[in-house]
Order: sequence, then C-alpha cells, then structure tokens
Amino acid sequence: MAATVRAVTQVASTSAGSLSAAAPAGTQVGDLLIAIHNANKGDLASMTAPAAFTLNGSTTLVSQWPQFAQVWLATRASAGAGPYPFAAPNAADGHSVVLIAVTGYDSTTPLAVGATWNSSASVATAQVAPSVSPAVTGGLLLCGWSSDVFNNVVSYTTPPGMTTIANIEGSANYIATAAASQSLASAGATGTRTATCSRASQYIAVSLVVASAVVAPPPTDTSTFFPFFG
Repeated sequence: MAATVRAVTQVASTSAGSLSAAAPAGTQVGDLLIAIHNANKGDLASMTAPAAFTLNGSTTLVSQWPQFAQVWLATRASAGAGPYPFAAPNAADGHSVVLIAVTGYDSTTPLAVGATWNSSASVATAQVAPSVSPAVTGGLLLCGWSSDVFNNVVSYTTPPGMTTIANIEGSANYIATAAASQSLASAGATGTRTATCSRASQYIAVSLVVASAVVAPPPTDTSTFFPFFG
C-alpha cells in the first residue's frame, strides 16, 4: 500500500499565541499526522505542540527578521480527535501550521527520511526545498516552504510534478506558507524542489519522505504434488 495524503488542515495567525488545528477531514485512527509549524520572530524553545506529538526536526533562519520552523509527528490514535493546539508565544509577526494526515504508511518506520532543511536570508522568488535520498521505493515526498511577507500579499506556486496540499497567502505581519506532495517511483536522490514565491523573500524550506506500508508477499505453497496413475 502506498503512502498518500488523506487530507490537510492549514491555519495561520498574524500575531503570537496559540493556533488550533482541526483534524484533517476524514482522518482515521490509524493515520499519521505530520505538522509543519512556522513562525516569524520569536524562538524555537517557546514553540510547542500537543503532548502526543514528537519533534522530528527544527531549524532557525538567522536574519534581522528571524524565522523558525519545526516538524512534528503523531498518530491519530495517540493524538486523539483534535483540535490540536500549536503555540508560538513569542512569534511577534505570526505563525502558521500545516497539518497533514497520511494513510498507507509504514507504521514501524513512518519516515524514510526525516525533516531536512534549506533556508536563505537573501531574498528570492525561487525557493528551494532540498534533495533527499530515501532508501525505499514507493515513498511519499512532502515539501514545505515559508517566507516572511513584510506586510505584502504573498502566495506560492508549487513545483511542477508536485500536488499542492497547502497554500496560505501571507499579508500584514505574517508568514506565507505552502506544502506539496509527490509519490516516488524509486529510491535514491529526489532532486531539489523549487517553489515560486510571488515576492522575493527570505525563506525556510523542508523536505521529508514518508515510507509506504510494507505488503507481505502471498504465502508460498509448500505442499508436494504426487501424481496418481491408476
């Protein structure tokens, strides 16, 4: 069974505080929940997720206008039905959460590649999510991008070949955010994925790969056939 995105919730705020992310529509108890939490200003230490979520990775963009990002994981079974609060109490210019429900994943080792980051304090419209190298076939590539909008209306166009799963248009003092998915036919390097931001901005980007569920082969018939001749 291939890992696929079931549904996504996206929420954002123009100020610090807590964001409440509802469970993505149709989420089932066995689903994997992946949260990408982005913040303008503030700090990583004060950014929190519900207790059932485990931090998979985080990064800081060091700049005059710092940005912060985290990836959190939980199963729907452990996290409950939601909504799920994500806090960034010091994010003076706001924060955003993209919450992705994934089905068909390997429950033993959900991620073939964990959160891998790229960022730039130089402004750019071409914003690059890094290449990653899963060792398994049939994985699900997830990429995310976030940028400081500096009081402008900003949106993203995600890379060709990927499916847009979230696009939070930024305005006033908050972060523009996008995410996209792509099924991978083979193992090995994915190559970079470049999203286009409508305004040249500093940014953080992330790539990760969800491993697909391992399907056991059918049992082998070990019986011996002895022909009978009358």
